[in-house]
Amino acid sequence: RAMLGDKRFATPPQRKEAADLRALLDAAEIMPPTEIPDDVVTLNSKVRLQDRRNDLSMILSLVFPGETRSDSNPEQTEAPILSPLGLSLFGRRVGDRIDGGVQIAELLYQPEARGDFHL
Repeated sequence: RAMLGDKRFATPPQRKEAADLRALLDAAEIMPPTEIPDDVVTLNSKVRLQDRRNDLSMILSLVFPGETRSDSNPEQTEAPILSPLGLSLFGRRVGDRIDGGVQIAELLYQPEARGDFHL
């Protein structure tokens, strides 16, 4: 929530996404990181999305805005949490559909499930 007050995220395109994230957080069930189910997409999670319409898949990480990773795998990408895709993934579970035929097929990494509470 502290991020939402940061002036870097006050530009017109990000204001709407920040308001959408604030609404998600206001509606969320708040729990300690140790109690988050291991099939829920959280910040810094890595997921595999599967488009059931054409059987294409992609791997992406849900990241903090402006954060980049040095991962050289071109099949992996990042979705900032303040992007439409990031907002549609945040808090969703494996098996959920996010857009028509696109499904969260697998949660490859979730910091809370691995005990990585420092991220």
